[in-house]
Amino acid sequence: DLNRRTGCTLVDLRLAEEYGMGLIQSLSGSDAAVHRPNIVISGYADVANTLEAMQLGCWTVLQKPVDLELLRRTVREACQWSRENRARLQHEAEIRRLWATIND
Repeated sequence: DLNRRTGCTLVDLRLAEEYGMGLIQSLSGSDAAVHRPNIVISGYADVANTLEAMQLGCWTVLQKPVDLELLRRTVREACQWSRENRARLQHEAEIRRLWATIND
């Protein structure tokens, strides 16, 4: 269940059967997008693709061939953001719940 896990999604812009941006579009419309940053990699990224990805809320777009250390660092940072964001959202939900009990 992507809505209950922290982490990130790594998507190649050109997938075997499907255009990777279609997958990004479907992910960006889900609740998981709030918790899981999307990282796009591509050997064919251009300005238009990059803008589209960023407008869909992608964390970043990396050009192939991707430097392995850059990829590792980007994934670590995205996962750390995911953990911190989930904790913040849970904290805010708890505050709203407590506030609701006070105002009843």
